[in-house]
Amino acid sequence: YISAQVTRIDLKVDLAIAETMRIYKHTVRSALASGFIPGGPSATRVAVATVVCKTIVACFGVPTVSSKTVMEIVHSIIWEDIGHNMSVFFAEGISTGGLVLTVASGGILAPLLAASGVINAPIVVPAITRMFLMLACDVILILVRAFKESTNKCIGQPLKKDIEVAAHMYRQISKKVHKKINKAVPRHNMIRSFQTSRVRQHFEEVVGKYKDLVTADIGHGATLKVLDAEDDDSDSEKTLCEPEKNGSSTSIKVL
Repeated sequence: YISAQVTRIDLKVDLAIAETMRIYKHTVRSALASGFIPGGPSATRVAVATVVCKTIVACFGVPTVSSKTVMEIVHSIIWEDIGHNMSVFFAEGISTGGLVLTVASGGILAPLLAASGVINAPIVVPAITRMFLMLACDVILILVRAFKESTNKCIGQPLKKDIEVAAHMYRQISKKVHKKINKAVPRHNMIRSFQTSRVRQHFEEVVGKYKDLVTADIGHGATLKVLDAEDDDSDSEKTLCEPEKNGSSTSIKVL
C-alpha cells in the first residue's frame, strides 16, 4: 500500500527508515564476522549495499527503475568512497596474511588467523556500517526529491532520468549528509556501531533534516546554493534554509 502511493512521500520515508534499521542490525554482526574471513569484508560490503538499495527502492515503489540502476546512479554521481575501500582492503590484507601464515606453518600458527580477525574488527565494522548508512541516506533522499519533482509535474512515478536529475541536485548537499553520518558512527569507535538505538536516532535526524532541504527549491523557481562553511554541532543556532533574492529569481542558501 505504501509503495503504491505517489504523493504521500513521508509514509515511504518512514517505511524505508524502519527497513533500513532492521537490516542494519544484521549488517553489524555480519561485518564483525567478515573480519575473520579473507575476502569477507569486500563480499559483505557489496552484499549489504545491494540489499539496502533493493529494500529502499521497494519501499518507495519505483516499478520503472530497478534497484541495480538506482545503485549505479548513486555510485556514478555521488560516491567518492576511496577511504572506505582502503579500510576494507587493509583489513583483508591482515586476514589474508594470517591465513597464509597458518597454512604455511601447517596449522601451528593458527592463533594468528584468530588474531587477525580481532585486529580487523575495529577497522571493518565502522567502515561497513558507515558505508551502509551513507548509502541508505543517499538513496532515500534522492528518491524523495525524484518523487517530489514528479508529483510537482503531475507525471506519476519518476523515471530513470528523473532519478538521475535528482541525484545531481542532491550531490550539492551529499557531503554534508555524509559528515553527519560520520559523526554518528566514528571511524575509530567500533562500539558506537553496535548502539543501534542511538544510531537509529541519528539516522532519523539526518533524514528528517535533509529531506525537506533537498526539495526546498521544487515549485518555487529556486535553486540550491551550498555554502562552503564547515558543518559543526551548533545546528540549533543556524538557519537551515534561507531564501535569497536575486532579481526575479530566488536561491536557497544551504547553511
